[in-house]
Amino acid sequence: MKPVPVFDTTVETMWEYLYSAKNHNTRTGLQIISSDSLANVKKECRARGWKLAWITTIKGCFSYGQNLVDEYPYQPRY
Repeated sequence: MKPVPVFDTTVETMWEYLYSAKNHNTRTGLQIISSDSLANVKKECRARGWKLAWITTIKGCFSYGQNLVDEYPYQPRY
């Protein structure tokens, strides 16, 4: 099976991939990573040391608790 890469994207190009994670901090500004694998997006968030990311998808929505949401906060475990 071929590995699914994770790319640095912009607000315009993030919609070319199935999953995206956004992180904003005062030092680096807005950072967006995207991939067709949710697991790889989450791994990259941990690898970059992000404390909080907002994950979104281009297809459907996520279940967050008992709510359906377009994006949800993801806090990696270290």
